[in-house]
Amino acid sequence: RTAYVTVTGTGVAGDTILVEDGGCVIASTTVSHGGTWSVSVQLGVGSHALTAVQEVVDGVASAPSGAVPVTVFAQPPAPAIRAPQSRVTAGLSFTVVGSGVAGDTITLYDGSTVVGTATVAANGSWTITLSLAAGRHFLVATQTDAASHLVSSGGNREEVDAYALP
Repeated sequence: RTAYVTVTGTGVAGDTILVEDGGCVIASTTVSHGGTWSVSVQLGVGSHALTAVQEVVDGVASAPSGAVPVTVFAQPPAPAIRAPQSRVTAGLSFTVVGSGVAGDTITLYDGSTVVGTATVAANGSWTITLSLAAGRHFLVATQTDAASHLVSSGGNREEVDAYALP
């Protein structure tokens, strides 16, 4: 997985800027007449140390700028979700279980409405107890990475019918 990052700076109009990641050139651009430059670079998951070098005529180059640290995080995987049954009694509590990455936050939705949250335990499991109004419900969970705060896409969808007591 990769991410695009825009790197900007200032320099002498017309000079070439080389953007480096750990000493390897990953992009180049030309300083505008106004003395600014901007370039988009594609970075892989992990830590990067970006620097810029300005080249002038005949290959003479400046010393590298100070390194700017950039960390690219991977989107967390979608969590697994399992409703204990496809039919529940409306208004009565039941528990939804699933698995995910330890320490991440699970958000459970009924359609687009949040119906509960949980933190994934060290063993990778999570549980959320809830009750539903009468009708058909579609439960889906997302997972938020504890470090990056990136949110997964929804995982599998569980259909639950909540029936009113006679």
